[in-house]
Amino acid sequence: MGRKPFAGTAACLWGLCAGSLLLSFCLDLSALPGESLCWFYNLTHLPCPGCGLTRAFLCISHGQWGRAWG
Repeated sequence: MGRKPFAGTAACLWGLCAGSLLLSFCLDLSALPGESLCWFYNLTHLPCPGCGLTRAFLCISHGQWGRAWG
């Protein structure tokens, strides 16, 4: 049996996910910029499906469930 295709890609994705999770526990919510970094929102002034996910993810990592929802 040979090496599985995409095994290296899967390992890179796992590493990226684990690093993002670790970083979310280390960052404070005050580290986020006040203005939006979303290029779609800055161009159209309409929220995209991903707007707010970074803030919500950080809030959940710090146990602030209500703040993540709103």
